[in-house]
Amino acid sequence: MTKQAMILQHEAITLSMLRDENTWPQWPVLPLKHATKLETVQNSPGRLCGVVLAGAGLLGAREPAVTVYHINMFAMRETMDKETSVSVLSGVPKDEYATAEDVVKAGWLVD
Repeated sequence: MTKQAMILQHEAITLSMLRDENTWPQWPVLPLKHATKLETVQNSPGRLCGVVLAGAGLLGAREPAVTVYHINMFAMRETMDKETSVSVLSGVPKDEYATAEDVVKAGWLVD
């Protein structure tokens, strides 16, 4: 399989999972990584991490339809043990998209 074919396959998987929360292995959170953007965590560079939360309007119930929060899922879960998800995510950088396709076009892929 060529690199381009693997990228297209990963994009298709991401679209499918964004559209169906029942496929999320870590429900109610879907971990994402950015295909090109990097971040440094604890002096170690890596891909920019993000999460989408279940019930985020992916079926068009609310605008924006998809919000990607720039936070590592595992760091978020540690904090959520002590606080509510709302307080954990307040102040976290985020990107808002109208559709699941826009999320993929922006470079976000299921991690």
